[in-house]
This record gives sequence, C-alpha cells and structure tokens, in this order.
Amino acid sequence: MRSGAMQEEIRGALLDAFRQAYQMEIVVSNADIGTTFANYLAVPGTTYEQAMFNLLIWVESQDKLVPFLKAAQKSNPGNPKLKVVMAKFAGLEARFGALRPDVELGETERIVLKGVKFEDVGVWIDTLARARAARAGPPGRLPGRAATPEPEPVDRGVRHRLPRRPGRGDDQLPRREAVLGG
Repeated sequence: MRSGAMQEEIRGALLDAFRQAYQMEIVVSNADIGTTFANYLAVPGTTYEQAMFNLLIWVESQDKLVPFLKAAQKSNPGNPKLKVVMAKFAGLEARFGALRPDVELGETERIVLKGVKFEDVGVWIDTLARARAARAGPPGRLPGRAATPEPEPVDRGVRHRLPRRPGRGDDQLPRREAVLGG
C-alpha cells in the first residue's frame, strides 16, 4: 500500500516519535521488514530526514507499510502525532476486519493492495463489502450462487433460417456472396 497524500504526515509523525537514528533502527528491526535503517544512513552526508524518506519509499514499494507503522506505534505508543496517523489506519483496519476477521490488513496489503494509495483503500473496502453483500443475495437463495437470473436458452435453429447453398447438404452454411447478395 502507498501512503499517498499521507506520506508527509507519516514521515513527520515518525520523525517526531523517533528523533534519533538508533531509535528508528530499533523500530525497523522490530517490524521485521527485511532491511535495516543503517542501510539508509550508509552514504556519507545522508541526513536522518533523507534516510527516513528513503526508508518510507522502500517500505511502500515492498507493501510493508502496515507492519512498519504497527512496530512504530508499539515502540512509542504515547506520541500524539503517531496516534493521529495510526487512528486513520485503525479505522480502515476495523472496516476490513468486519469483512474478513480471519485476515489482517497487513497481510492483505502484501497480497491485494499492492500499489493502492492509502486514500483509496477505503473505497476498495467498500467495494469488497458491496460485492460480498451482492453475493449473499436475497433470503432463501443458496450462498455462493450468482445473483443473476437464469440465462435464456440459446436458439440453436439460427442455421436453419439462413438460405442454403445449392447442391449442398443442410449442415452447410451459405456462401458469403449468397447471403450478402454479391
């Protein structure tokens, strides 16, 4: 999932909650996202803010934003800016949990929400809810069955109404010229 319009807010909250590089290294280690914060500070002259920006870009590209932010929240649950950011994620997580209590939003992020911006995730969840409701259908219908009416039978007699080529059997379609008059 991409942070989209929230990227600056997320970065600001993380910089406020973790003011030293070693603190962010602990968060990244606890998140178990497959990298270290030291990798982003390795180039001489890289500032802490630049490293944080690059880390967020990598986290988003790997669709690990949710586990990363959860690890940050766990490491500093009292930070007010981080609380605001996590409250926005909590709302989405609650809505998704109502639909799929057996799957966490972080797992869904890796599988389904690749490249989806944060602001579009709510729309995606609403679409999923509508699809699930449509699939359930009216009372008395078996679950999992399509909510569309039974299709009309196909008229297989179309071939018998077309003009036939002279000297051919009834199973032959007419030549293009005979049908089009050319």
